[in-house]
Amino acid sequence: MKKNIKLRSWALCLALVVIMAGVMTINAFAATHCADGAYINGICSVCDEYQPAQQNADGYYEIDNAGKLYWFAELVNGGTTAVNAVLTKDITVNADVLNADGTLNGDGSTFRTWTPIGNTSSVAFAGKFDGRNYTISGLYCAGEALPLMGLFGRLSPESSVKDLTLADSYLVGNEYVGGIAGHSYGAVTGCTNAATIVGNTHVGGVIGFRAS
Repeated sequence: MKKNIKLRSWALCLALVVIMAGVMTINAFAATHCADGAYINGICSVCDEYQPAQQNADGYYEIDNAGKLYWFAELVNGGTTAVNAVLTKDITVNADVLNADGTLNGDGSTFRTWTPIGNTSSVAFAGKFDGRNYTISGLYCAGEALPLMGLFGRLSPESSVKDLTLADSYLVGNEYVGGIAGHSYGAVTGCTNAATIVGNTHVGGVIGFRAS
């Protein structure tokens, strides 16, 4: 009887070792996978991390996929607000967000959710964002209770956003809702909105509220 108990104990320990080894292998694979740059649209298919954008010679972060756009948003929302970025190609985050009549395609549960760049009253984007006449498509956020909704939530007086189109996107907020920016003290030029924007107060196609 005691021999059987010992055998079971050893079997249990062996099983735990195998499980832990499997977890370590998965984590190691995820780290290697991301480190090797094997991303799908800039998003790691194993660990869901975003591909970091790299700065060019002018100090602008170059953004050419969805993951780098989300990475840049996290950088700004983490407090590094005075940084510059430039689009180097069209970007699609989610495909077919809108129906032909501009309504949401489905219930949104399959779409990756967007958090605006500069997403609080105390964290506003203070850099330069050059769209180079490229298009960002497929942003989705149905935050009905949220203020500051758009590609950018709040733009500071030092900021500028130019030459950018937002398309096939669905953004819902409470107040200060716009396609490019919900609330802006900065300069927004050459920008176009072809997305569906929904809000209660201070709502606009390109800018929800332009502060002086």
